[in-house]
Amino acid sequence: MFLAGGIAASPAVFDSSKLANSILKRSRRNNNGLFEEARAADIVRECHEEICSFDEVLEFYENKADATVFWDAATKKCSEPNACHRPGTATCVNMWRKRRCECRDGYTNTEESDDCSTDIDECAIEGFCANGGSCENSVGGFTCTCEAGWGGAKCEEDIDECAADTPVCLNGGECSNTEGSFTCSCPANWQGVNCEIDVDECANAAASGIELCQNSGKCINTQGDFECLCTGGWGGQTCDADFDECAAALCPVGTVCKSDMTSFTCECPERGCNNLDESIYQERLQSTYGFESDDVVEFSGDVEEVAEDAFEEVVEEDEVDEAFGDEEFNADTESSYDTYDDSAATESSVVATSEQMEIEDNDAGDQYVSIDDSDYATEANEIVDDAGVTDNYSY
Repeated sequence: MFLAGGIAASPAVFDSSKLANSILKRSRRNNNGLFEEARAADIVRECHEEICSFDEVLEFYENKADATVFWDAATKKCSEPNACHRPGTATCVNMWRKRRCECRDGYTNTEESDDCSTDIDECAIEGFCANGGSCENSVGGFTCTCEAGWGGAKCEEDIDECAADTPVCLNGGECSNTEGSFTCSCPANWQGVNCEIDVDECANAAASGIELCQNSGKCINTQGDFECLCTGGWGGQTCDADFDECAAALCPVGTVCKSDMTSFTCECPERGCNNLDESIYQERLQSTYGFESDDVVEFSGDVEEVAEDAFEEVVEEDEVDEAFGDEEFNADTESSYDTYDDSAATESSVVATSEQMEIEDNDAGDQYVSIDDSDYATEANEIVDDAGVTDNYSY
């Protein structure tokens, strides 16, 4: 419900008649018992005691210029200098021959001053800053310094620490937000409000009579964990596993590592522990006195091909073809021959391949074949005899 002039009222309208009279009372005009129309124009009576129109003002001044000056002064009070305190005023409202200053937050009007120039001391209000915040007043405002976990202009808003860009729970801790605070659920090896304190597993185990390290191992605390100083061939975090010395490559290059429970051995090659590098050994061997370099033939490729080449050096096929391929022989040759059997030569080649050669390797991956020429010569003679040749060849 609204009354004249835009004044809002409750359903009961007013709490008392005195209050109603102070708002609704109208000052009587001094008409001296005469009708207003019967009297001469009076600016005070007509436009000071009540609201008048521009025509009534013009009627008194009888010229538009003077009437306009009076009219503007009566209806445009907000246009006057310092009508309201500018920093503290939100809106200035023009009224008849006066104005109303509506203040910003932090300013107010008083009986002494109605221009919104009076600062409100918010900090004078007890508990103005909520949740333990401290208040500091300023001209036209205030500042609340909030306790940890709270935010907002008046410290009324809870801060979700778990949603912060930088995690508040360290070292893998899980964060749970609470009203004005948070909690961290820490892993077993961390503790503290933010899981920032390392747990000394060695000290805790000793206090509880627990041996973390087995087999006489010694406990060493580390950040977020612990380790054991193991001896006697034991390994693992708690010295409960065999230490694999072979995997640790403890044996010198050229030896063979053999590991046993809590121990290991390094076996040297047949050439001795002082000749671990086979390439150096072979090089030195070739420089020893009496070393026959012709006894070793270096080859690469198929073993049977090498054997055939070696056999051809002993039994030259050209001589066999010449001896057995023609019916007439050289006059100087007194012996006679039967037909040469090629299968015999092939058989000899196979025999030489499988039985007459000795193959050796070196570190570089090369192979060497040692051939006994005397065995080839003997076997070749036997093959020729089986073929029916009357005379023997010496290879």
